[in-house]
Amino acid sequence: MKPTPSFNAQRVVELPLHDQGLQNSIVRVYSARIDRTRKDAGRFRRRQPVLISNPEADTETLRFVMGAGKGGVKKNEIALDYDAVDALGIRFTQPVELQVRPATWLEVMRHYLDHPDMGIRVSMRMAVWGIYLGLFGAVCGIVSVVTVFL
Repeated sequence: MKPTPSFNAQRVVELPLHDQGLQNSIVRVYSARIDRTRKDAGRFRRRQPVLISNPEADTETLRFVMGAGKGGVKKNEIALDYDAVDALGIRFTQPVELQVRPATWLEVMRHYLDHPDMGIRVSMRMAVWGIYLGLFGAVCGIVSVVTVFL
């Protein structure tokens, strides 16, 4: 079994203003936790979707991993924006125990289907409906062709 990168964050610091917002949706972690060669399965890749969960409040949020650069974030810290902190039900100054792990494909889909940005949410829902209706049409077409030859 491949090792999956995950860790528990014990402190949350605020992201710089230029990194905040729905257009970025990032979490900055200690740079040694990032594998830029994409060969170490025990470390995160840049822009990998991760699920950050707060077991105490039973809340979670999805963000994309980025490194922190020199002196940005310590080993057991993560840097989040205000929206992520609010979604997790924590504060920047309090000690926390957050779990950070890679997000599954279904968690990423759920995130985009319920995204706070209306444009992304509507386009994802239309895409899912398009797939559903396309599959329904294909099944109806196959059934009609098969019934003709039986």
